[in-house]
Amino acid sequence: MLFICNHSIKLDSAPWDVAEVNTKWIVRTLPFAKKLVFLQADVDAGLLKGRSIQTDRMCWGIAVTATDIIVSCHDNPGNGKMHILDKRGHAKKVLGAKVEEAFYIFDLPSDLAVTADGEKIFIADGDLKRTVTCMSKKNGEIIYDYSVSPFGYSKTTNISEYQNPWSFKVIVDEENHAFANLGDKDMIQVITDKGLKDRTLLLNTEKLFGPHTMSCRETDACLVIGLWDQVQSFRFKEIEVKTVVFLLLFKAS
Repeated sequence: MLFICNHSIKLDSAPWDVAEVNTKWIVRTLPFAKKLVFLQADVDAGLLKGRSIQTDRMCWGIAVTATDIIVSCHDNPGNGKMHILDKRGHAKKVLGAKVEEAFYIFDLPSDLAVTADGEKIFIADGDLKRTVTCMSKKNGEIIYDYSVSPFGYSKTTNISEYQNPWSFKVIVDEENHAFANLGDKDMIQVITDKGLKDRTLLLNTEKLFGPHTMSCRETDACLVIGLWDQVQSFRFKEIEVKTVVFLLLFKAS
């Protein structure tokens, strides 16, 4: 399938993550500007800037529930926490270790996802801890930690050496299965709702730089995955995911 860019907009700083607030609005994180930016997304008019919210620390991953906006922040690295905001951006609570505690629950929480009911948060903690953590949004209780293999990779192309320590994206389906991309392994790891390994997708035989970003298109149960090729240009790949009994079948288009 060919993806065409219909609209674009220039932001104050490099964006990291994006989430849909409702049918008209999206919100982006700008970690290096320590800012959240709301954008109105219109099919005809394009992208229009709305208000912005300044954050006290670098903001990275973002997810939206029916009532809340959840943002992961850290000190690059260390002191990683989940900030819970209402839909207007007002602070409600913070999940994570206290500032004075020597041990941080999260070091580099670069990406997050939330279940459909809004009760569980899945956090990808990058580079240092290399875990996917399932946390209760209600009280911050850790439901499980899933340790993945070391990720982030350094590969040499015909142009230069490409390094990407943060190629770590996590999304969650309606059955609370987490899909975590492992950039260095060129694969998608499927994790059960109990924090156990389920299946592995996208065993890459095309010599592409493995999954950099990923989203789920619910209309046809398809994963849309962003990949780098050998000359560092970006392309998308689709994987149709169907659950039949206990088997996860997939087909790469």
